[in-house]
Amino acid sequence: MSYHGIRKINSLITPLTLRELGMPADIARLPEISDAWIDSVGTALAEHVQPIRYTAGKLVLRASSAVWVSKVRHTHDTLIRKLREHPLFRDLIGFEVRASPLDRALRKEPRRVPRILSAGTRRLLESVAADTADPALRAALIKLARHSRPER
Repeated sequence: MSYHGIRKINSLITPLTLRELGMPADIARLPEISDAWIDSVGTALAEHVQPIRYTAGKLVLRASSAVWVSKVRHTHDTLIRKLREHPLFRDLIGFEVRASPLDRALRKEPRRVPRILSAGTRRLLESVAADTADPALRAALIKLARHSRPER
């Protein structure tokens, strides 16, 4: 979820609603935590790593990939020092970082483009299929040759 999405949801949900939904009450502080995170670590890191909870001195982070998890873990001590400089994170004990793609819903799946085989390749597939004893393999080769023709 994007930062602005968090802000919008925060304006609609009350602590009572959170309890009714079984959500932790500290989730309402997520916009404040996100602001403090960005102020402390900068936008370059914040684009790939975002806070998802901060409870009892432990910050839970979500990274866009395993590479970013590794980068955050590698700079653990430096990040802790930077974060503790911000008033919100003065009692920070440590953090946990998990790899989980950010904003999955916003990311588009790559579109598969069907490949069109040349006429020579289609003839070769049909020739190999004709000489193939295995009926399942023969059917698969014929199907491949027929479905890879250019549309007319």
